Amino acid sequence: MEIFGFAITFFSLVIAYQAWQNGRFMKEELKAVRELLAKMDEHIMKMDEQAEKRHREVVEIINSQHQNVVELLKKGFGDLTRDIEELKNGSKSMGDK
Repeated sequence: MEIFGFAITFFSLVIAYQAWQNGRFMKEELKAVRELLAKMDEHIMKMDEQAEKRHREVVEIINSQHQNVVELLKKGFGDLTRDIEELKNGSKSMGDK
């Protein structure tokens, strides 16, 4: 009977040691995962900053192009209504032939 007692005690010690090792491993891995998440957060913040910067650049380009179009329209570049009427009449005359 004493053999069973020693065997149970020995196996209990082995299981306790393995549980302690597992706990240490889990703490180390949790720390590594937290560090990885912190790095990912930093990377995402950098990506957000870059996206905002690119968005501002695109908005500036679009505004600049819009201003160019407005200036062209203000200057005028020929009589558009006359040109459109000529195109309409020309296409009708071509269809009549």
